[in-house]
This record gives sequence, structure tokens and C-alpha cells, in this order.
Amino acid sequence: MSVGLWGEVDNPEATVDALLAYAAEQATAGEGGRLLDSPQAVNPSGLNGATMKCQYAEVEDANLGQDVEVPLCVWADNSTMGFAAFQKQAGLTGPLDMSIDEAAAATAQLRSDALVAPSGGDSESDS
Repeated sequence: MSVGLWGEVDNPEATVDALLAYAAEQATAGEGGRLLDSPQAVNPSGLNGATMKCQYAEVEDANLGQDVEVPLCVWADNSTMGFAAFQKQAGLTGPLDMSIDEAAAATAQLRSDALVAPSGGDSESDS
């Protein structure tokens, strides 16, 4: 699952922290899942100056009928922000562990793939 937004982001790090705090607040209010441990600052290849933090969340997998841990990564730069959550599956055997580093790299790639270059510009250098 992923969500991305674009616009003017005055303080990318504060935006990342606020989104993670909101997720923790919603989880505490019983809105599904809960965040585990503390967010970790990460800097995967391809992030190109954006701020990213990841942490594990425990969520219910309705197909398996059990709680599973999934990595959640949030990023922001001066013009985009978003998050991605990942759950690897191995057929009928259930979820597979995914490291924070793997999730961060996948999120950075998702972000990079989603960037749109302004007319005459290069999305990587303009982000």
C-alpha cells in the first residue's frame, strides 16, 4: 500500500514526524494496527536528499486471521510526501519478514518512479 502527495512542504522532517505521530495516535485510538518501537531515520540509495523514516507496524491480516509485522516508511522533501507499507507473502505459507532496509529501498524506488519532471527538467535533480 502506498500514498503520495505533492505540493509545498515547508519542513520535510517535521512532516515525516507528524505523519508517524498521527499513525501512532490513530493506532492508539483503535483505528487498526499499532506502531512498534521507534521510527528509524534511513537514507537508502536514490532518496536524493529527501527525509525518510521507517518503523514496523503490527496489523491484522484478514486472509491469515493473525497479526503480522509490516514495515512502514514515510518520506518527504520540499514538494512531495508519502508513505508505503509492505507485506511479503509466500503463497499459502503466510507472511515473510521484510527488513527496514528492504522497505526503505523499495520506498525510495517507488518515490523515484512516481516523480514527474517539470517541463524541461529532470525529476531527480528537481526534487
